Parts: sequence; C-alpha cells; structure tokens
Amino acid sequence: MMPAEERRKRGWREEFSVVVGGGAVVGGGAIKTPKTGRSRQEVQKRAPKLVESGKKTLILHGTKTSDVLNVILSDIYHLKKGESIKYSRKNDSIRPFESGGETSLEFFSLKTDCSLFCVDIYPGSTLYASNPTHTWTSPNKNFSVGFMADGSTHYAAVTYNGIPVWKAGGNDKGGGAVDSSASLRFLADGNLCLVNGSSGSIVWQSYTSGHGVISATLDDSGNFVLKNIFDPSLSSPVVMAYSSDYAEGSGILRFLRLDSDGNLRIYSSAKGSGKITERWAAVTNQCLVFGYCGDVGICSFNDSGPICGCPSQNFDPIEPNNRRKGCKRRVQIEDCPGRETMLQLDQTQFLTYPPELDTQRFAVGIAACRLNCLSSGSCIASTALADGLGSIYMKFPGFLSGYQSPALRSTSFLKVVSGRRSFEVSPETDHKKFYVWAFEEFEKGNVKEIVDKSMVHQEEVNMGQLIRAIQVGFWCIQENPSHRPTMGKVVQMLEGITAIRNPPNPNVVFEEGFYGKNENVSGHDVSVFSTFVDSTRVPSTSSSFRTAQTSSFVLEWNLGGASSSF
Repeated sequence: MMPAEERRKRGWREEFSVVVGGGAVVGGGAIKTPKTGRSRQEVQKRAPKLVESGKKTLILHGTKTSDVLNVILSDIYHLKKGESIKYSRKNDSIRPFESGGETSLEFFSLKTDCSLFCVDIYPGSTLYASNPTHTWTSPNKNFSVGFMADGSTHYAAVTYNGIPVWKAGGNDKGGGAVDSSASLRFLADGNLCLVNGSSGSIVWQSYTSGHGVISATLDDSGNFVLKNIFDPSLSSPVVMAYSSDYAEGSGILRFLRLDSDGNLRIYSSAKGSGKITERWAAVTNQCLVFGYCGDVGICSFNDSGPICGCPSQNFDPIEPNNRRKGCKRRVQIEDCPGRETMLQLDQTQFLTYPPELDTQRFAVGIAACRLNCLSSGSCIASTALADGLGSIYMKFPGFLSGYQSPALRSTSFLKVVSGRRSFEVSPETDHKKFYVWAFEEFEKGNVKEIVDKSMVHQEEVNMGQLIRAIQVGFWCIQENPSHRPTMGKVVQMLEGITAIRNPPNPNVVFEEGFYGKNENVSGHDVSVFSTFVDSTRVPSTSSSFRTAQTSSFVLEWNLGGASSSF
C-alpha cells in the first residue's frame, strides 16, 4: 500500500465513504478519490465503459535488442503514429520473461494506458539448468520455457503448469537429456541451442542461423516462436483435426506437437493429473512418415512396431546403434562410372508426396520403370505402383525414404554399383576380357585377385562359399548354352547339396550338351556336378581344396580365429 505522505503528494485524499461514479478507485480498505482535476481525468480515463476506447501500442526494447529489430520497432511506431508510444531509452529493468522484470513492464503499460505492447526474447539470452526458476514465460503466465529435472537428468522444455508439452531433443527416452550444468542458448546468429555443460556438445539445435531470426516469444497458446523479418501466411487450406476426447470434460489441456519421429499429434492432459495421452496422429502408419528411417532407409514393421533397415548389403547404416539415421552406400555411383545396375526391391515403395508428385510421376509401366532410371544420369531410384495405369515414380538426387510391406503391390528399383562386367577390358586384367583373365587367375589359385577388394579383409566372409560361388559362375557363362546348369542345379550347388566339378575354360566350345555324356577336353571334366557329395565339397575346417585337375593351391583365411586352407 502507498504511504500516506506519498499519496498526499500525488493529490489523493482518503474518505471512508462510498462514492458512486466519478471514477473512484478502491484499494486498501479505503475509497480513494482524486484531489485534482488532472487526477480525476486520469481515473475517469481508466474507469470501465460501455464502449471501450482503443488502446495504444507501447513499443520499447531491452538492453541487447538488435539493430534490425530496432528498425522494425521504429517502422511499427510510424505506421501507428498517434496510436502508439515509443520509448527509445534502453531499459535495464524490463525483462518480462524473467522473474521480477515483468513488474516494470506492467508499470509502463499502466502508466501509458497501453494493453498492447511489443517485447522480445533477444539473441544472447540464456537459460541454465542450474537455475530452474529462471524461465521465459508467456504473457498469461500459463506456459514457460525452462529446465525441468528428472532425478539427475535435466531437460529443456515448454511446460504448462509443470506438464511438459514439448522437449528440446524430442520426447523419446533419453532424447535431449543433459546434466545440471547445461544451458539453452539463443545465439546472436538466430540459432537456439541446447548445450550440455560437462562436454560442451550441442544436444539439440533449431538450425535457424542465417535465416534472419531477430527475436523469440512464447505466446499465450504455448507456442515458442522464433521470428524473422518475414511473416508468411498459410499457402494451403487449413486442415481441421479433432482429438478422440473432443468436447469431453473441462479443465483439459490439449496441444498439437510435431514429434521427433516426424509425426504430428494431438495430446491431452487433465489438469492436475500429470499424465499426457495421445489423442490423434496425422499419419497412423508411422512408416508412411517421410524420412522416418533417414536417407535411403527402408521402414517396415515387426511385432513391436516400425523398424528401420538398409535396402541391401550394398549399404551400411550410418549409425549402427540408431537405424533411424539412414544408410550410406559402400561404393558411390560416381566412383564407378559405367557399372550401374538396378537393385530390385519387391513390395517396396519410395515415398513421394507433393510437391514432387507433379515432377516425378510418369505412366510408362514396370519395364520402363527400371530401364529409364538405369539409363538416366540423374535418376537414383524408381517405383512401379502396379495401379493398372502404368504409374511410376522416378526419384532424383535428394532424400530417399522407403516403405516395405507384404501388403504393397509396388516394386522399386535402386541404382547401385554392380560387380565387374564379364566383357570389361582394362590394364588390371592384362587387357583381356574380365572372365578370361579371371579364369586364368582362378586356375593359378589367385582367388583374392578376382574378388571384390572390399571382401578380402572381412573376417566374416566364408571363403569356402565364395570359391563355390566362383565355380558356379564359371559354369553359368559357358560358351555353349547346353553346358550351363539350370537354376535349380545352381541353387543346389551353392547350398552344397550337389558337389561341383572343376569348371572348364568358358571360351572352349564342346560338342556334347550339358546333359549328354561327359567329354574331357584339355584335361577338364565337362560334367558340372555329381549326384554324390565327395571330397570336392568345401570343408568348414582346415583342409586343402583342389580347384582344377591341372593345378591346385592353398589359401590361408581367418574364419572366426581358425585358419582354413583351400
């Protein structure tokens, strides 16, 4: 309550009587009436009216407001000249988002009879986990930005009466977790960063540096907004969504949140319950959320929910412990020009949404879906929709998001680097066709020379299976088609059910067919297999393996710590 002496100086007198009208102000148990004419005018100006007069705009800035924002505030003042009041002096005590600072703001607002005012959280502002009472609050004080503790772990969050409605770093378990010395920093470049104090590492950031961000605000609806110079309007129709508890009960907070998995959801929380319940999701099938499994990741489902994987062994996960980070190629296409091929992915679709639909959708059919992408220098993948119209998607460099499900009829193709082509000629093959050179090296026992170099030093490679695959490969490229095995026999040979005999030189043409009598040319047995498993089967322990009747070799290979010889 104002001291009596101070009240007298300001022209007030106290009367212990009820005053009707005249703009009396009641306070402290006494009825205060203005003493001077000027005081009476001020009271009458603030008294309730049937038709309220327009309020003025109070424009002021803090000690660290940027030059860009000062220019904008000046422009607003000139646009509302006559209906606004602008304070040009920097006011150290006005910090409306900090405890105590809002008092000065309320004083100026009351003094100037302004109900609309422009304030900002300015670049350079910082919140600390060690000071949880220091927060940025909304004007109605229902929402706040600050740190909340969960045991020894801290999170930066927007809260409503203590209930977190958004966390920096996502709502997944462990997402955005920091220690007690962490800070939430609004940097001078416009970036908002959550920094872990012990390591100094950035746990989460808004990625808004260089985008013209000049201020931030937490509005009465709980939205924490980073503002830039522009104010774009909605460019598409508004979509109405209703939560599953729509129109139920009172005292329920409902909020819309874009979660870290890329899905937009509505949640609700009954006041005082401390519990948050999901009420609506924009995409019910999580695998249909673009980018859920990262770039080149393929999303599918198991019994526990959506899982992420890579398209094939041509790719490795970027982070093995977090498959949602996407996949990377083992060999880049640009590093091997002329060796592209299309990897077929059944029951798979590469997600395509507007605005890409207009530029990436064609009607050509499944055969052209594969071949057109293979022949195009810019296409990296394609999807045949099997919709009866021949519709396909042609995907170009950028983000690639895949979905695989037994319910899908679509077939997709992904451009990858193939192995060497049998007709390639290079100095590495002594200027011979690759298959001719490879067979010569195989007969010499130089298996390491003809296989992919990336496989040579991998301990998990089973060299027995690798040599078996090489032998089958030589049988499958025999010059005479009748000498080539059927696919059924190929499978049996690869699985070790049928023993493989030594393949002849692919350049030699035999007179008899594959299923005719066995001919021996240059010391080679033309029969590719026998009906019994003999000593030519590749053993799993140390042994010697003869690759041809005319030559043999021993190859040392580390298989799980044991030395195996072939």
